[in-house]
Amino acid sequence: MSKAAHWLVLAPVGDSEEAFIWLRLNAQGEPDGARGEVMAAQLATLATRYPDDACCLLVPVSALAIQCVRLPGRHDAAGLRALPWLVEETLGSAMQHMVTVPLARSGENIWVAALEQSQLSRWQTPFQTAGLRLVKIIPDALALPRHDDAPSALRWCGGWLVRTSGWQGAQVDDNWLTLWLAARQRERPDEGPVCCYGDAPPGCSGWQVEPLQDAFMLLACEAVRADISLLPKPVPRTCQAWRQPLYAAAAMLVLLFVWQGLTLWQLSRQGDAFEQQVRQQFSARFPGEPQANWQAVVRRALSQQRGGELARWMAVLPPLPEGVTVRELHWRSEALRLVLNGEATGLARAQQQLSKAFTLARQRDGAFLLTLEDEAL
Repeated sequence: MSKAAHWLVLAPVGDSEEAFIWLRLNAQGEPDGARGEVMAAQLATLATRYPDDACCLLVPVSALAIQCVRLPGRHDAAGLRALPWLVEETLGSAMQHMVTVPLARSGENIWVAALEQSQLSRWQTPFQTAGLRLVKIIPDALALPRHDDAPSALRWCGGWLVRTSGWQGAQVDDNWLTLWLAARQRERPDEGPVCCYGDAPPGCSGWQVEPLQDAFMLLACEAVRADISLLPKPVPRTCQAWRQPLYAAAAMLVLLFVWQGLTLWQLSRQGDAFEQQVRQQFSARFPGEPQANWQAVVRRALSQQRGGELARWMAVLPPLPEGVTVRELHWRSEALRLVLNGEATGLARAQQQLSKAFTLARQRDGAFLLTLEDEAL
């Protein structure tokens, strides 16, 4: 969490991203009395008034998907590269330019927030333009107080925010609240009564009602204390005095320019060679694979200027045992997904050979998900 002495907590007004309500709190999450409403184009006035404050933005939980996925093995940088595949499999659909943010881990399970990169950029841009230090972006439902044995609810923005667990929540319209509650009760019949902050909605007499509070103040205070954000956590930097002689710095710069020049020259000479190399490797290693299938993989890699990277992946990939063929093959820069055909013994040998070169995960549909450590590439 940021060590800022004060926080500015902001939330969009209704469905608009052009206006915000804001509230100022101290480091302990206590309001200091300053609050108001500001247009997005005028956020610079807050930067001038509170130049040292950290900012926390509450965003609609309905703008993203939060899923619990199972990821066996190590949860290091290489293992987490499989998250987009697992989230897409859980959602049953693919997002274009998806961002996945791990929220929490429990054993092999990871709670992951998934949203479009364009949406995350739209939230950040007004703060960057105004010169405000945006430290946290929190889904509004996850700023509700947490109850381990029951959901918590709050009237907010013309509907209801419901926090159903530590890392999951929903935004429910008034017209759908009764149906949502009935479905929730069927799914979890032993769950405790909803803890409602303020008056319960009509027909919900079984709710446990807490004293009426200022809704935004309640969310803002909890958001400042919460250790959660859709933004990547900053990497701590170590400051060291640089006392190298001037000629050493000049030599390093010369080496850098030479290396960059050689890299550009090699790329210009090897562009066609990369394409030919990748095509030959696919053709040689997967003779039974339909030509249109692997050519689509090659075209996608080359359009992303990743032909050389794909060629290195194929160089590491061992030949498959006799009798084992490829039914499906999908590649992106993070992982290679294979669906194989063959007898059980042949598939077992294939799994053994693949595990020698890759970090291997077996998916529920029988596919092999292959990832490489950074140094292996």
